[in-house]
Amino acid sequence: VLVPLLVLLAVSVDANSVRCGNNGMTDEARQKFLDMHNGYRSQVAKGQAKDALSGNAPKAAKMKKMVYDCGVESTAMQNAKKCVFTHSHMKGLGENIWMTTAREMDKVKSAEQASQGWFSELAEYGVGPENKLTMQLWNRPNTQIGHYTQMVWQDTYKLGCYVEWCSSMTYGVCQYSPQGNMMNSIIYEKGNPCTQDSDCGSNARCTADKALCIVHG
Repeated sequence: VLVPLLVLLAVSVDANSVRCGNNGMTDEARQKFLDMHNGYRSQVAKGQAKDALSGNAPKAAKMKKMVYDCGVESTAMQNAKKCVFTHSHMKGLGENIWMTTAREMDKVKSAEQASQGWFSELAEYGVGPENKLTMQLWNRPNTQIGHYTQMVWQDTYKLGCYVEWCSSMTYGVCQYSPQGNMMNSIIYEKGNPCTQDSDCGSNARCTADKALCIVHG
């Protein structure tokens, strides 16, 4: 049994290398998490992501490209190693958690399935054209949307994840900086995606093929 339910979506990936310390997490799984997140952010930015409430989610004008952060991973690891399926509420960090009762699932496969499950909330439950995180949206019965919104929160661009093999489950945790899911805030700025560096503002450059803004530094 997988939690949450999975919807398979095609994702375009990058070939950039991610490396952190040898702490039980693999570079391949780190890369998979990063590629899945940026692939989905690119889909959203281009207006190609299905929204259950409005056809497709609006295009994003300044969607930032995520980078992998080993420091953020270290705090995600702290939660994962507790082997308790609950949020850690780390100050200043967003967090998504995932589990499957399959024990010792391959960590790359875990990264893929966790990312797919989180993003599937858009197609299953939807956000709508206003593209704003409200209490009404958050508190809808029998739905979840916060995993998706944290994945594509425009100003979040640092990602760190960890997959732990627990005695009764495989447990995945991703944490995000700066923290997203700020209530009554827009998820991202709507508009045509960047085609040149000036579209991204003063501290970023555009990757037009991905429709993402790369933050300097």
